[in-house]
Amino acid sequence: MEKYRQATHNPITDISDNAYDLLMAHDYPGNVRELENIIEHVFARTKGSTITENKLPLYVR
Repeated sequence: MEKYRQATHNPITDISDNAYDLLMAHDYPGNVRELENIIEHVFARTKGSTITENKLPLYVR
C-alpha cells in the first residue's frame, strides 16, 4: 500500500476490519499481481483515508 500511496499521493492510511477480512479470505489465483491490481483499483476508488469493503472489486466482496 505504501507504494501506491506514494505514487498517487492518496492519503489512505487505514483499512476497515471488513475490507481486511475480505482481502484475507480471497484466493488470489493471480498471486501477487492480482493483489497489486486490487490495491491499485482500491486507490483509484478511495478518496478518504480508510479503505472500506464497498471500494473493493465485486469479485472480492
